[in-house]
Amino acid sequence: MTQALFFDFDGTLSDSLTPVWVEYQRVMKKLGLPEKTYQEFCLHVGKPWEQVLLGMWPDLDIKSFTENYRFSEEKVKSIEGVNTALNVLSEDYVLGLLTSRGRLTLEKHMQCSKVDPKIFSAIYTRDDTRRHKPDPRVFNEITAKLGLDKAEALYVGDSTVDALSARDAGIGFVGVLTGAAVEEDFMRFNVDFVDSVADLPDYLKQLP
Repeated sequence: MTQALFFDFDGTLSDSLTPVWVEYQRVMKKLGLPEKTYQEFCLHVGKPWEQVLLGMWPDLDIKSFTENYRFSEEKVKSIEGVNTALNVLSEDYVLGLLTSRGRLTLEKHMQCSKVDPKIFSAIYTRDDTRRHKPDPRVFNEITAKLGLDKAEALYVGDSTVDALSARDAGIGFVGVLTGAAVEEDFMRFNVDFVDSVADLPDYLKQLP
């Protein structure tokens, strides 16, 4: 029986992927990098910063890209109904946050998307774990901290990287369509999905 819900952040609890991709495109053109599509970008969403960049440009000078990257956190928006859903879900489940984003930028993005960090019993960023998605061992520390078996947790994310990580860890997964993946992506993984975290309370009520 599900006791805990772990959430990804970007594209799941916040509307951030589109402005991030716009800035990627600007830097891509400035540095004269081979052009990539949004779909190619989405294949790597969920991984740490360096892995996303090297997944698209294997020979990239990460330092140069980072120095030219200018992202304003104010562009991050909330997703309608997410915060209300989190409040409802917190009444019946332990909530956790597991993201490949660094802690400093996560705090800024949470402020902009009005996600209250206090609603989570545990928050793990890329700075807090030795393993990162899609490595399934990324869940080891958060489950241990909360005293949970992996079978008691459900991971909620917007990307196929999220789905792969949860599947290989033996953790249940529900996808949301507010970020990187589309319906067909989740169907290939044979996992359930909902339109948004806002729909999660109704989805969970239907589970046996």
